[in-house]
Amino acid sequence: MTFNNAGHILGAALTTFTVRENGRARRIAFAVDLGRRNLPLIQDPEILRDIDVMVVESTYGDRLHADAEQEEDQLAEAVKKTIRRGGKVIIPSFALERAQEVIYLLASLFDSGRLTHVPVYVDSPMAAAVSAVFEKSASYLDEDFIQLRHKIGRVMHQKWLTYTSSVEESKAITSSDKPCIVISASGMCEHGRILHHLKHGIENPRNTIVIVGFQAQNTLGRRLLDGEKNVRIFGDWFERQAEVMALNAFSAHADRNELIEYIRQVQPRKLFLVHGEPEQRVALATALKESGFEVFLPLQGEVVDL
Repeated sequence: MTFNNAGHILGAALTTFTVRENGRARRIAFAVDLGRRNLPLIQDPEILRDIDVMVVESTYGDRLHADAEQEEDQLAEAVKKTIRRGGKVIIPSFALERAQEVIYLLASLFDSGRLTHVPVYVDSPMAAAVSAVFEKSASYLDEDFIQLRHKIGRVMHQKWLTYTSSVEESKAITSSDKPCIVISASGMCEHGRILHHLKHGIENPRNTIVIVGFQAQNTLGRRLLDGEKNVRIFGDWFERQAEVMALNAFSAHADRNELIEYIRQVQPRKLFLVHGEPEQRVALATALKESGFEVFLPLQGEVVDL
């Protein structure tokens, strides 16, 4: 087994198995969480070589992201318009990587003067713990993070940033009507403290719910993203009056073009597509077949002889 940097989240790896059997060898690579180039925290994915078979994700097999370098601009716009009208910016976030990415971008925006300082709360014990790991793992992070840390000190621990631990602290944030930014898990709004922030903030038209990650089908996050006006939280119905903004430059998964370009650089002899909704997987398979690749769409439990 060989591990290469996946460029997805901290520590994520592309795993290559070299299998020898009956005097023959095959190199089988798994790229089931393939990252993007030019993300602001994580180093770019490494290009694999001499691969016979690659199992690759298809999460965004028929979708395109905005340029990753637009993340900072999109976040600045969302914060400015919300704070201007006296509201809260409520950000459902994955505790690992996405929360730290948002913190990094806010630190950069505050440092450059593009945003005026406002209180930022990370209301997720797991995100707080992971942020400490990021601060200790500079060798995995890209040059932009290193440069900002040299300039302002510990990026994940600034005076304007508060990590909440107790339920009482979390309740104090939800009951306050002062403008602020709240980053809380879970990223798809299915459980965790984010539900309390949504319950208390979703009917306030001054607030903005900022979607910065993939929302699976049938999740509350997906329903908000799809524009549903009435949603259920903790068994009660709420009328969504807060603005919902989807920042589509935020994604740790490669999009359609990035997947195709990466596969073209690796040039595997066979491809198996997994990890994607059916229509995304089929769309990516069609595009890859048109480019001359041998592509398979395995079913659960299917056995393939290589």
